[in-house]
Amino acid sequence: MLKLNEKVIFRRLPEETRHHLIILVDRDEKVNMCILNLIMLDALLLFLLLANGIKLFTMVALPPLILVNLWMFILFFKDMDLHRNNLEFVLYKGFSFSTMSYCWFILSQKMYYSILGLNWLFIIFSVLILVIVALGSFRYYLKKFSIHKPKKRAVPTWAVYLLTTGPAAGYMISQITLHFSESVMNIFMSIVSLFAACLFSFIGAKFIHQFLFVKTNQTIIKNIGKGRK
Repeated sequence: MLKLNEKVIFRRLPEETRHHLIILVDRDEKVNMCILNLIMLDALLLFLLLANGIKLFTMVALPPLILVNLWMFILFFKDMDLHRNNLEFVLYKGFSFSTMSYCWFILSQKMYYSILGLNWLFIIFSVLILVIVALGSFRYYLKKFSIHKPKKRAVPTWAVYLLTTGPAAGYMISQITLHFSESVMNIFMSIVSLFAACLFSFIGAKFIHQFLFVKTNQTIIKNIGKGRK
């Protein structure tokens, strides 16, 4: 579903598909992505992971977080006039949002663990929810940017993922009835963190799909000028 017919004329593709194939990265976009990473990963997430002194969760989240920052530093000085660098930036955005999803997921586990301790049922359930959302998101983009019999979705995407994460939220909320002290805030934060992980997974899937989509359809991109003749 990634590869389009090589004989198709670019200007006859659906507008959203054309936009998905063309990658234009300027300095402002790099700066905005850098600021987002600094705020979301380095400031907010790292602070929340370091709180309460449970080092295991912080150590698990640190490797991809460090890699995101190093990669951003390298990309910041690359020439974005080159197509391969633009393509690399798209892959970076996919990895960056996936890292945010991963870190928010780790934070969700930490918040739950700090109050209710180790619960394998909750861990497995949370992993399944995130995997379903990640795979469902990628499948959604596969269908969205396919030119074969496009159909409007009967159910909005946000509703699908809300229904998917609903059981996890319900499971955690049910624990509140057993803990009426400061645990309420931690359980609430665990719910919010899991929702955030699902949201960033959805965003990350878009850029990972775009990278693979552009990589697979290089012939069409190279023939853009010919399609205008």
